[in-house]
Amino acid sequence: MKKILYLLIFFLWFTGSSLYAINFFEINLLEPLTPFHILKLPLKGIPEDVHFLDANIKLFFENEEVEHTSHYPILKNSREETFSLIHFLWLPESSTDFQKPSKMVVSYNFGLPLPTYSLLLQVGFNCKTNFRLPIAKFHLQIETGNQQQIHKTNSKAVIFIHGIMGGRYEQILQGFSDKDNENKDWKNSVLKQYWQKHYQYDDVDYFEYQFDSLFQSAKFYGEKMCELIETTGLLEAYDKIYLIAYSMGTIVARYAMNTPLINNDDYLGNHINKAFMIGGVLEGTFFANLVDFIITQMHLPPHPEIINTNKSLMMSESFYKTLNMLYHLEAYVFDPDAVSDFLQRFLELYRINPLLANILFISFEDVPFIGGQLIPFAGMSSMRYTSKTFLSQLEQGLNLPGETYIQNIELLTLNKNERFKEKLILINSYLDDAEEILKTIIKTSKYFSLQNVFNNIPTLNHNVDILSIPYVQFIGQRALSLIMKQLGEISSEPLHSMNDGFVTLWSEQMTDHYVGIKKENIYLLKNLDHAQIKDHPQFLELVKHLIQND
Repeated sequence: MKKILYLLIFFLWFTGSSLYAINFFEINLLEPLTPFHILKLPLKGIPEDVHFLDANIKLFFENEEVEHTSHYPILKNSREETFSLIHFLWLPESSTDFQKPSKMVVSYNFGLPLPTYSLLLQVGFNCKTNFRLPIAKFHLQIETGNQQQIHKTNSKAVIFIHGIMGGRYEQILQGFSDKDNENKDWKNSVLKQYWQKHYQYDDVDYFEYQFDSLFQSAKFYGEKMCELIETTGLLEAYDKIYLIAYSMGTIVARYAMNTPLINNDDYLGNHINKAFMIGGVLEGTFFANLVDFIITQMHLPPHPEIINTNKSLMMSESFYKTLNMLYHLEAYVFDPDAVSDFLQRFLELYRINPLLANILFISFEDVPFIGGQLIPFAGMSSMRYTSKTFLSQLEQGLNLPGETYIQNIELLTLNKNERFKEKLILINSYLDDAEEILKTIIKTSKYFSLQNVFNNIPTLNHNVDILSIPYVQFIGQRALSLIMKQLGEISSEPLHSMNDGFVTLWSEQMTDHYVGIKKENIYLLKNLDHAQIKDHPQFLELVKHLIQND
């Protein structure tokens, strides 16, 4: 029988229907609290459009009181039980030195409701001044007569479909707020800049499909996109329509093309001339499966429970070094050797303690830099890998229980029934020089310090903006590519290990379902990472040529 970690001495757990009802409970701890501890929090009565908890943790020590406030995602396990996980990874940054608190008090309430959204934005563009201006916004369920009209100038239309929008908690909130929107009709500054370099010519009309990407599946967003395009009159207004999609947007676009129209016996894909798939997750990415562990292996108690995930002293020493690097990444991020070492340590942590590694992925501001990057909401989960064989091999290679990883049946079904392969243009990439490039950078970095340059830029928020620096992204994507390669080599199929730092070439090329895709419509740009390929000049020129000469 497992050792009991805590004694619940006082428990008040309010589950009222109000969004802002405060829920709290008190725990008397019987041993020191460490970053290895996790609080399992079963939840009930969660409103459909609430996806986060706002939690406050108070620890009472003999001579001091420590308080921590953060946001935690609300998840569902494979048994459809709702829960959240509260961690203590922030403890090394406090002054507690892992003492035993006399008690812990946790209070929480539901976060703001974040209803999913889908909209189509028409953007006017002046090629001479390179100026863009939103001129119409189209929503579903707008009363007849209140819907805006298309401003048709040309006979061709281009529709952009972005990828998943995750990251920091505040960034997510920005996408759901129309109040004081400095970006006008773009949901946030990221979306405003997302397709800027793709506005290259003035003989097409431009549209951007914007969707929250998080809380519904790619199939859901694709169906809404199809409905928007049909109800706004685009199919009647334009002679030719082109889709340009990136990352998660590639499967959103394909779901849309394979959705039946409402008003006639037809599919949207029959009205699309070409669909450009940039860095496509056409067979998913096994990167999205890495957080399946907390979905399939999370067994919930009836009441809040603290567990200790640590199994060995050696793991403790290694993990504290990893955690220290994480909290002070600005001291390491310009050193490719340190970044590679951090990711290798993280992979080892995933092998030994997958639950704690999953916690690092899904947490927000209290886990700097990587927190919030991989949350298994419906959007991320719709990018799971389609290869059951590979996922089983990965489970065995990482010594995980069988059925830890969830096969993407929905995407597999789309691929088997894809009706418009001849219209797909695949823009793929992979990194085969990642190791060589990192070694070269390590050598040259001995002669100058980019970290000093970064530290002398007063306009940058070091904890927020550091990952947006192209040099940092360049290093990170290549180091991550080597980790993905290491995981992919579990399979004898080399295309599972060839990747761009997020997606494997096996997925980009739709390897298991490629029959029907024209050979001349597959383009491979070597040594471009997942972030680089979207705006690469070679690709921009290719799209411009194919659209203007069609």
